[in-house]
Amino acid sequence: MVSRSKISENPFVRISTRNKVLMGIDDFVKAYEITPGLKETIGKIGISEDYGTRGGSN
Repeated sequence: MVSRSKISENPFVRISTRNKVLMGIDDFVKAYEITPGLKETIGKIGISEDYGTRGGSN
């Protein structure tokens, strides 16, 4: 079993926690994710990765 102190030393755990916090901030998500229109456009040229669709301004 891994001790709690070893988990907190793992940079991937820290990044994951920060990512969850950042993705909960609406303004960050708007800047980080793409817009639905852009998703449609890049889909037409064959890019199918998931970049989210909550980007842009409302």
